[in-house]
Amino acid sequence: MSAINLKKGSKVFYKNEEHQIIQIINFNKVAIKDIQTNDIINVSLNELSSSSTAIKEKSYIEDYSEQEWTQAKKRYQIIENLIFTKRTKANVEKVAKENNYSSVTLYNWIKLYEQTQEISSLIPNTSQRGKKGGRLNTHVENIISLILDEYFLNKQRYSFKRIYNKIYKQCKENNLIPPHENTIRNRIDALDQKLVTKKRHGHKESNKQFENYEGEFPEGNYPLDFIQIDHTPLDIRVVDKIHRKPIGRPYLTLAIDVYSRMIAGIYVSLQAPGYYNVSQCLFNVFSQKENLLNKH
Repeated sequence: MSAINLKKGSKVFYKNEEHQIIQIINFNKVAIKDIQTNDIINVSLNELSSSSTAIKEKSYIEDYSEQEWTQAKKRYQIIENLIFTKRTKANVEKVAKENNYSSVTLYNWIKLYEQTQEISSLIPNTSQRGKKGGRLNTHVENIISLILDEYFLNKQRYSFKRIYNKIYKQCKENNLIPPHENTIRNRIDALDQKLVTKKRHGHKESNKQFENYEGEFPEGNYPLDFIQIDHTPLDIRVVDKIHRKPIGRPYLTLAIDVYSRMIAGIYVSLQAPGYYNVSQCLFNVFSQKENLLNKH
């Protein structure tokens, strides 16, 4: 489940129907418009999702063997502390290593469970094998996951043919039946595309495609949604009050509210722009202004 973009005009899903964000009401509520009917309603943020959840036919315990359910429950236990929470790559890799799986495999399980919230979604290969049979050997699954993790999610951007040949060769070396090329293509298509872009093209390209890209800053939707800070040298020279000797040109640091364009904070110093100027300007942003106004 990816983060929801709250920018005005962004697409979101409410009760699995596509809507558009019209206005941010407060920290918990937004106004959204139904794409089909143009009806506008106010909803809580926790009722929205960033993508549609495919409506799948319910899977019942009777459709699967005891061994299949045991394996699905084992997978759930492995990812239980990683789902619906703020997880880091290090957390996922640690759990994957402890359980002898690749991090790609765990990310796939997490994605499946967060979309359906059903343990049955973790039954091996349910989306490709139908109700019975046709699934891959567990060892083949691990080979696929490890090689995709090492060679596909790699900035070298190895070709599909090279990746498939490595899977094919390793399966043969372990006396296993290699999967079909289309199986590997499907596995690649099922990967988290943001993760794929980050691993193969870098963090900057990932942000460009999935977040705010270079050259465009999001518009504020309400006061203090975004604050921009900038520095400029003033066109004056400060002199010593006794000998009238020039001391230097002061720098003006301003904090500007993107939504209202109001000056939210200010700091003037002879010191060149740096973290100190920024910290003092931020201090002014969050401070009461009465004393400052009275002083001047």
